[in-house]
Amino acid sequence: MLIVLIPEEGESWGALARRVEQTMGDLLIVLSGGGETPSAADEEGMQVFFTLCAKISDRIQIATRNVPLVIAARSRGIRVIDRLTDVRDLLEGHPSALEALRLLSPHLWRQQLRSRLQAMGLLSLPKIRIWILIVVSALLLLFVLFRLLPSAEIRVWPRGDTVSQTVNIFLVQTGATVAEIPSRVRMLELIPLSVNVHRAITFDQISKRFIGTNAEIAMTVVNKSKERYSLKKGTRLTNQAGMIFKLEEPVIVDAGKEVTVKARANETDLYNEIIGKRGNVPAGLKWDFPGLVKEERTLVYGENRKEGQGGMTAYENILSKEDLEIARKQLNQELLAMANQLVDENRMLFNSTHADRMLERLYYDEFTLATYSGFILPTQFVGEKVTSIPIEGSVEYTVFAYDKQAALNMLVAQLKGHVEEGKQLIVESIKLDQLVHHVIDYADDLKWIKLTVDLTARERFILEPLSPTGAKFGKQVREQVAGIPREDALRIIKNLPEVDNVEISVWPPWSPTLPVIPSHIQI
Repeated sequence: MLIVLIPEEGESWGALARRVEQTMGDLLIVLSGGGETPSAADEEGMQVFFTLCAKISDRIQIATRNVPLVIAARSRGIRVIDRLTDVRDLLEGHPSALEALRLLSPHLWRQQLRSRLQAMGLLSLPKIRIWILIVVSALLLLFVLFRLLPSAEIRVWPRGDTVSQTVNIFLVQTGATVAEIPSRVRMLELIPLSVNVHRAITFDQISKRFIGTNAEIAMTVVNKSKERYSLKKGTRLTNQAGMIFKLEEPVIVDAGKEVTVKARANETDLYNEIIGKRGNVPAGLKWDFPGLVKEERTLVYGENRKEGQGGMTAYENILSKEDLEIARKQLNQELLAMANQLVDENRMLFNSTHADRMLERLYYDEFTLATYSGFILPTQFVGEKVTSIPIEGSVEYTVFAYDKQAALNMLVAQLKGHVEEGKQLIVESIKLDQLVHHVIDYADDLKWIKLTVDLTARERFILEPLSPTGAKFGKQVREQVAGIPREDALRIIKNLPEVDNVEISVWPPWSPTLPVIPSHIQI
C-alpha cells in the first residue's frame, strides 16, 4: 500500500529526511510549499533531503505545486506529480487523500469556508450589525450567569434525640402454671441451661509436718520510749522476710534501756512456710513486735547482734482432714469453672445456629444452681505420709436465660408507637447491646422471673424532600434564606429545631448571597 508522508509542523529538512529513510515501501511525499513545508531558507538541509530521495527514487514520488521544489526534484531524477487531478486519481480511496489535497490546494478550502459563512449571512452583515449582535449576546450571557444560573445547594443533617422504652417482662418456664401472673402482662420463655461435668484431679498440697530443729538467737530488746514495757514469754517478733521468732522467757525493759534474752524460731513463717535452717539469720537484723501499734514499733523493737544457730530444715507430708477439705474446695472450683465455660459455649453455639434468636444468660448467683455428687475422697489415708492424693466428683450445673432478640422486638414495637409526628426511628441505633435488663422479682422455685428491660435508641426529624414534613421544611427554609448573605443563611438554618448541622454551597462561587429565586435553592 502506498504510504503518504506529510511534513509535520515546524519539522526541518533533516528530520523529514530521517523519516523518509526509516519508512519502508512506496512513498508519496506531499510538499505544499507553504507553512507546512520545511523552510526554503535552509538550502543545505533541502539539498541533503533531495540527495537522499534521489538515492531511493525507485520507490519515491513527490507531490508538490511549488515550482522551485518541482525543479529541484526533477533535476535529480525524482518523479514529481504537480497536477491536482493526478494526485486525486493516485490517492483515490486512500485514508490520507483528503489531507494531501488540502495541503496542495489551500485556496479552495478558503473559498469553501467563505461560501458557507455567506450562506449563513454572516459575511453580508454590516459591521454595525455585527457589533450590535456581539453586545446583545454579551448582555444575554451576563443575564443568564448572574440572574438565571445563580443557584445554591443546602445540605442539612437532621437533629437526632435519644428515646428510651421500659417494659416489665415475666420470664416463665415452659409448662409452669403461675396463678399470680396476670394474663395481660408480657411474657417470654425462661430457658434453663443445664450441663453435667465430671472431673478428676491430683491434689498435692499436703500439709508439711516439721521434724527439724528451730534456730535460736540472742534477741536484744531495745526500749527508746519513756515508759517501761513488760513482755511475756512467747511474745512474737517478725522481720522483713516474714520469719517469726518467740521470746523464750518474760522480760521487763525500763525506759531508755535494753535487755538481751533468748528467742527461738517458730516452725512456720507468716506465709505458712517452714523456717528451719532459714532461722540461722545473720547478725544485725531488726525485729518488730507485731502486737504493738505502728507508732510504738519505732520505739520498742528487737535486734539480733549475733547470728542465729541450730536451725535445720526437715519435714514430712502427712494427710490431714483439713487437707481433704481444701482438696474438696479446689475440686468444687474447677468443676464450677468447667461447667460455667461449657454452658457459655453451648449458649454461643445455639446463637450462632439460630439467626432469629439470641439467648442472654442471667448472671446472678440466685439463678445459678450447682448440685455436687459422686465425690470420692481418700479418707483412709488421713494421718498417713503421702505426697499427693487423687480425688474426683461431678456437678449438675444449671443457669437461666431468655431470648434477648424476642425482647428487643417487643420493645421496638412499643418504641415505634411512641415516636413523635414528623420524626422517625433510626434503625441503625437499635442494637442488642442497647437492651439492658434488671431483675426485680422472682419465685423461690424459679418458675418465673420478673425483669425490667430498658431499650435506648435515637430518633430524628424527617427532612427528605419527597416527604410531607420535608417538603414543608424545604419551603420554609427557601423563603427565609432567599437573597440573603450566606453567613446569615447558615445562622438562620442552624437555629431551626430540626437541624443538627448545615452546609451551603453557592454558584457562582464568588457570589456572597443566595439566589433571590427560591426555586434555585436546592435542599
